[in-house]
Formats: sequence, structure tokens, C-alpha cells
Amino acid sequence: MQHEKYGNVVRVAPDELSYMTTDGWRDIYGETPAAKYGMKRSDDIFAYFFDKQSTEAIIVSANEEGHSRLRKIFSWAFSKPALTAQEPPITEKVGLLIQNLKQAQSVGKVASSAPSQRSNPFDFVVKQGRTFHRYREGKYPLPNDFREQERLDFQHYFMLTLLDGKLHLAPIGENPQNVLDIGTGTGIWAVEFADRYPSANVIGTDLSPIQPDFVPKNCFFEIDDAEDEWLFNERFDYIHMRAMMTCFADPRSILQKAYNQLAPGGYLEMQDGRFPLQCHDDTLQGTALDRWAKACVEAGEVTGRAWNNAKFYKQWMEEIGFEVIQEKVFEIPTSDWPKGKKAKELGLWFHEDLMDSLSGSKVLLTKTLGYKEDEVELLLMEVRKNLKDRGVHAYMPV
Repeated sequence: MQHEKYGNVVRVAPDELSYMTTDGWRDIYGETPAAKYGMKRSDDIFAYFFDKQSTEAIIVSANEEGHSRLRKIFSWAFSKPALTAQEPPITEKVGLLIQNLKQAQSVGKVASSAPSQRSNPFDFVVKQGRTFHRYREGKYPLPNDFREQERLDFQHYFMLTLLDGKLHLAPIGENPQNVLDIGTGTGIWAVEFADRYPSANVIGTDLSPIQPDFVPKNCFFEIDDAEDEWLFNERFDYIHMRAMMTCFADPRSILQKAYNQLAPGGYLEMQDGRFPLQCHDDTLQGTALDRWAKACVEAGEVTGRAWNNAKFYKQWMEEIGFEVIQEKVFEIPTSDWPKGKKAKELGLWFHEDLMDSLSGSKVLLTKTLGYKEDEVELLLMEVRKNLKDRGVHAYMPV
């Protein structure tokens, strides 16, 4: 492609370009002395040595010949945003491939394999360029594709920041034996817990088979619906559930199942947010962000899976018979608008989490509330502006 000022570009992604000339990089990033990044210059551009650096710093510090060589290595075509932009058409083509294979199999063109319990869950549903779980289709409203998996992993590190690096708050001791992670998602929490506690046998369950294959030997994943009868043979020392806000039609029954499955002295820990977003002043009122959050809550009510159940967890636990119940409520800002280093850091994490989740809410709003696709796009455009506006003092209770 041709840029009117800088000529050839490597690739165009949403609002971003990778320029083929040093002038393009210099105009955007400015002149960046190599010494600023602790680099030492030698005759060969590849012989830079440095303690801290960035790709942009190397490129703008290079001469024309060096830039040309580096460009082949640091091409925008292999960057995360560029690859993410290619995901919808790839997902669609994979879906068509699976469909064609099934059609061929039905007429005997492909040899049948032995039946597998996991074969059906791997057959994802494609909607508006995103994939969703096939097993118990429609129970969980958000996608399960690579883009969503990245968001879930991102959310994990956001929660670690909130809890000062801890994977849990429950006093489970140094040698837990049997641990259950409901709604494990990508399995990142289960894997890290298994690494940190080698004594534990860790089971993670989810509707989507999106967990890694290479995991610690004490970590296992199962495709399961927590709303079904629990058939575990074990009694668990610790049951962990995180970000279950959108998942259950009857969360109290899930707490009851957890209570029944715990070993004597065992712990249940819930880490969950609550919608709609809140605000201590009137800066959220009337914004697109407020309308979007309330629309998500409405969609949850229509589907029978309320997004505000976290406020009832403590009450339900007391009614079920849990003992020594402790509740901690955190206010997570939607951007870095508050004062304080940790609050700002949490705001930046949650800001990115929300920005990434907006696309995943499209199907929820169109299929459940009857929004038109262009109507949703316009709403989300305004929501993004609100999220970038530090004058909107919104937060989510967690």
C-alpha cells in the first residue's frame, strides 16, 4: 500500500501503520538517541548491546541500510495487533473447513475415528467473526477465541495486582491436597496454583476446551457444566471461582454444591465483580458507558443470568451453613482517574480489560436485546471514548 507522505507501508491495521522509511518512524517516535536506552553503537547494526531498549528505539537509531534490514525482522505483519486483525477471517475459514470435513465424513469420504467425549466441545460456534462454546451452547455469553483467551489471561494478571501477587486470600495452608477451579477459562490460575503447590491435585473445569496441553503433572482439566450434578470422587480442601458474574442461572445452588463437595475445614473462595458500573459523583450518569453496562445487565436478566449476584454471596453462604465468612469489597476504577499508585495501576489494567471485552458483548446485545449491528458499533464507539475520559469516575465493585 502507499501512504501519501511516507510511501510504502508494511501493513495497515486499525488506526496503525508500519512505515517503510526512517522518516515515518522519526516523525512519529522522534529522534531517539541510542545512549538513552543504554545502547552502544558499532559498525554493524545488529551488534547493538543494551540493557533496556525498544524496537522503535533501534529502528529510529539506524541508518537507512540498517533500517531496511531491521524492517524485515520487526515487520508489523507479525505483531500482535496485526495477527489479531486476521483472526476473524481465519476463524471463518476454519469453521468452513470443519463443516466440509463433516459433510465428507457423512458420505464416507473420511474414515471415522473412535467416539470421544471431547470431540463435540471442540466444535465451536462462529458468530459475527468470533467463536463461542458448543457444549451447552449459549450458557456463557462471551467468546472463547484467541482474542478472548488473551483477555482472560490479562484479567488474571489484573487480579494478581489487586491481591498483591496472591492467587488466593483463603488461609489454605502450605500443603493443600485436592483443589477445584470452577470456570477455569484458559486454565492459567490452575496451572500457576499447581506450580506453587506441588502437594495439590488441581482440577479445572470449563465449558470450553481452551486450556493448554502442557501443564504441571498435578494439574488436570475437564469439560464440565457446573450447573449439572457434581460427580467428583474427591472432597476438596479448596474450591476457587473467579469472574463468574455472567455464568449461572442459580448461583446459590452452585454455592450449595461447593459446600457439599468440601472436605471438613475446607474453603470456598469467590472473586467476582458486579454490574452495572458505579460512581461516587454524577460523571457516569447519562454516558454511553453507563448505557452499555446497564444494557449488559438487562441482557443478563433476559437470559436468566443476572450480572449483579455477587452482592448476595455472603448472605447465601450464611444460609447454606458456611462458617467464618469474610467479605472484602474493592472498587476497581475504569481508568487511571483516581489518586494513588496502586489505584492508577488497577485502573489501567481494568481499562484494557473493558476495552477488550466490548467486542465480545456485540452478540449479547444483538441476539438478546435486538440491537442492530450498526447501532451497537456506534454505542461501543462512544463507550470507548468514555473509557478514555479520565473525567468519568466510574468503578466496578469486586
